[in-house]
Amino acid sequence: MDMLWNELHDLFDDDDGGLYDIWITNLTPLAIVNIYTLLCTAASIIPNQPTFWDKHRDQVRALESVPNAAQLVVNDEAEPFHFLVQGIVFGNVILPDLGVFVSPDMITLDYRKGPEWRSTTLHALFDLFAQIQRNEPAAKITLPDMVLPTVRQRFEQALTHYVTQGPQQDVA
Repeated sequence: MDMLWNELHDLFDDDDGGLYDIWITNLTPLAIVNIYTLLCTAASIIPNQPTFWDKHRDQVRALESVPNAAQLVVNDEAEPFHFLVQGIVFGNVILPDLGVFVSPDMITLDYRKGPEWRSTTLHALFDLFAQIQRNEPAAKITLPDMVLPTVRQRFEQALTHYVTQGPQQDVA
């Protein structure tokens, strides 16, 4: 049995119609720009032509109309924005759709629980987190404050173990 899935499946497998957040905090402005770039580069599709509010032009602009919209957010030239990424592949596994919210001090990923989440997709998500941690060692990847502390701690411990020890399988 897969230890990661066994530990965290309840956070991913039962579609109750809600969207759930994962916070990436303790980021420098450059780290926010770099993580945004990683997510956009890794995605095969960014649907619906997402937009952001450009404060200087006082207008809505397409994300693709600028080299890096996250740079504008951290420079206080644009409002925080949300968009959807599809087709991110890690470890030859396609992740389910992820929402991405870019703000001046953090990035929030959101996901819908459901059958598309299984052991392989959870490992792929944690592979993404491991890459973020390698690229941005100060980053803290956690669940929101409103999540029960025991659940948040379980998530953080599983992530720390995954990043430091790699994926673990139970020995049968």
